[in-house]
Amino acid sequence: MTRVLLAEDEPLLREILVEGLVDEGFDVEAAVDGLEALVLYRAQRPFDALLLDEEMPGLTGRQLLRLLRGEGDRVAAVIFSGNLVLEAGEQAELGIGPVLRKPVSMRELCAALHAAIAAAKRPPGP
Repeated sequence: MTRVLLAEDEPLLREILVEGLVDEGFDVEAAVDGLEALVLYRAQRPFDALLLDEEMPGLTGRQLLRLLRGEGDRVAAVIFSGNLVLEAGEQAELGIGPVLRKPVSMRELCAALHAAIAAAKRPPGP
């Protein structure tokens, strides 16, 4: 089963996302913010993917991902946000695809997670 760590500070959205992802066959751990996500990630790894809200107290999705990337961790990741748009260079630096815009459908979310996991399994380019 594919393990996903979800970080979303909005309780109702977090609950909806967990239920939807579980219904789609994912094993989901949920964190209320970026700091809790970091603690859960370090305590319960390995995860196949991170699903990170950008705008959270403590650590934003990008801050959490930069911290993990700085430690050499290449876990698959998807960031979603109500208003964030990243340039291709920053996406490449973070090792992610395009930021998903809220509201996002479960179909789009699952497709992005599967694509991120597949990309993370490919060997790095030259």
